[in-house]
Amino acid sequence: MSKLYNIRWSDADNQELRRVVKNYNAKISRLEKKNPELKNALPEKTSVKAMRELIATRNDLKRELNSLRRFSKKGSETLVVAPGNEYNTKITKWQRTEMNRRASIINRKRVARREQIENIEMTAGGEKLGYSLSQLGMGSIAKNELKPINSFTPFMSRADMKKKFDVLKNESSDLYWHKKEIALKENYIKEIERNFNSEDIKAVSDGIRDMSFDDFYAVYLAEGGTFENVYPRGQKGDKAKGIEPDAEYQSYVENLHSTWLPKYQKGN
Repeated sequence: MSKLYNIRWSDADNQELRRVVKNYNAKISRLEKKNPELKNALPEKTSVKAMRELIATRNDLKRELNSLRRFSKKGSETLVVAPGNEYNTKITKWQRTEMNRRASIINRKRVARREQIENIEMTAGGEKLGYSLSQLGMGSIAKNELKPINSFTPFMSRADMKKKFDVLKNESSDLYWHKKEIALKENYIKEIERNFNSEDIKAVSDGIRDMSFDDFYAVYLAEGGTFENVYPRGQKGDKAKGIEPDAEYQSYVENLHSTWLPKYQKGN
């Protein structure tokens, strides 16, 4: 993956964001005042805080500013029937264009991400199995995450469209997948530490923490893309009481070590 850098906000950035948000909200207010019946069909107002939550990189800032600026253009407020909508629900031309624009961005990213992870060579306990993820077939969760997204579907209500717009805004952020990987990695470590004796898996959890997110995700997917091996079925014992873990539990510990610590597998 190409390196993405968190934005360093300047005074000029904050000032421009405030100005653009103010203009966007002001136009919505003028349109509502002019014709109150249009209120539900107009896009929702936003805030500087809400916009900053969508912005992680300078490219995000540019995209979000340009999106709000496009609403200021004459005719962007014209109402149109949402594409293919069975209820003839009307939204603004601006919202239709923005939702389609973001869906295109997301789908390009999903295709690139799918191609990247399908080439990962599958492993078991750290040993290569001789075939890639694409040859095995992606799991249902990964498939659903990476299948093409539609901006509109036939039976969407106006509330559904607002929710979908929020989804599209969120996923079009540059660091969307990066944040998901961070959460996945943290949850994986948390589950290991919750289900195993700390002294048994300290090297594993420390090793995963030291990994780059890309390296972690590659191993995670190569091992099947599940948390299955972090839930030992055997008795983990209680060494403080002189109770040793049973063989099945120990086999899970060994598997975790060989999966995440290649040197351990080689006996080093």
